[in-house]
Amino acid sequence: MSKRFFVEGALFLVLLSIPLLAPLAFPGAFSKSAAGALGFSGKVDMGPFYPNSFLEKEDVGDLGYNTQYAIKKKVVWQTDRYGYRNTPTNRSVDVVIVGDSFLLGYKLSQDEILSEVLKRKTGLNFYSLSPVDMDKYLSSERFENSPPRVVIFQVVERNLYSLAAHNLSYDVKQSSGSASYFQVQIDKVRKMSAFRYYQSMDLWGLFRKNKSAKPPSTVNLTDDFWFRINPNTHGFLINPDETNTNPLLVNRKKRMLFYFESIKAWESPRSVENASSVIEAYDSYFKSKGIRFIFLPVPDKETVYYDFMKSDMYFMNKPISIKHPRPTILREITGRLKQRNVSVIDVEAAFMSARSRSDEHLLYFSDDTHWNEIGVNMTAELIVDEIKKLRPLIEGKLE
Repeated sequence: MSKRFFVEGALFLVLLSIPLLAPLAFPGAFSKSAAGALGFSGKVDMGPFYPNSFLEKEDVGDLGYNTQYAIKKKVVWQTDRYGYRNTPTNRSVDVVIVGDSFLLGYKLSQDEILSEVLKRKTGLNFYSLSPVDMDKYLSSERFENSPPRVVIFQVVERNLYSLAAHNLSYDVKQSSGSASYFQVQIDKVRKMSAFRYYQSMDLWGLFRKNKSAKPPSTVNLTDDFWFRINPNTHGFLINPDETNTNPLLVNRKKRMLFYFESIKAWESPRSVENASSVIEAYDSYFKSKGIRFIFLPVPDKETVYYDFMKSDMYFMNKPISIKHPRPTILREITGRLKQRNVSVIDVEAAFMSARSRSDEHLLYFSDDTHWNEIGVNMTAELIVDEIKKLRPLIEGKLE
């Protein structure tokens, strides 16, 4: 083989490796969000994020990415050795909070997420497990070996429609190990668009200029490559799982984006009794273990700001009229659970009361589906009031 062949081959490999190795040298630079930068791209038997990580990044809302409505915000993210968003500490856990992306804190800095705010307000150690469903926690070794005295279960309103009944017979199947350094580095490369793009190509055939070498028929390489490098999409190196596929639903006058999936959920079959029964079953299960249970339902942004959707609304740049009445599922479930003596934090009532007094400060990010630091702090105050009643139990003075 000629010297030129080896030189061209070496140059090709160097160019090929740049987009694969860049994410390792500059963590977070090739993801649109901190969650995307630190999140595992596949299913793992551990926490959802890279363990023992620290990241400073500029985030935008999950609805606003690549739109004129995006608002940038600098955030700090930190994860513990299990791969959950908690500030590492050697303190024992007082209260565990299991929840979804609201608990995780999209577009919130580390000191603004609910668990960290509660630590400062109470002096207790709140541990956040998110995004995690309750079954995964109850099936874990950590719950079996170190059960807390109090568990808070946070669920956003739109997820209540699909909350299914469980038999509540949990086998300890899931270990609580941590990902290795090697696993993390391989995953960082694997989730990049460049890597997936290369996977779809016959690179050796293309290098040899073999005209008969073709990619899979389901992939149009020319269009796909342009999609990756086009600055109007998300870039050649950005994790393709982070593409903003949410249809643009916006109140142009208020410049507030809304989540189309929340409105679609309003059309789902009503499941008040089903959801109430599941939560009540969790309450009974924890009581049988000597653990206090608190349910924390969080209203959708579309419910709290329903009045904003009655005018000046556009869906995919076309005027739209939202005719569905304001949803009541959260109010009904909360009322039913209180009648059954289940501890419930009524976030919806607190948010609507705050709005009735003043709309000067939003409770949710305008370009995101999630609550902002004001909404978090208001919710934390409600939880603090409930925790005060359980303080003797938490401190071991009451069995």
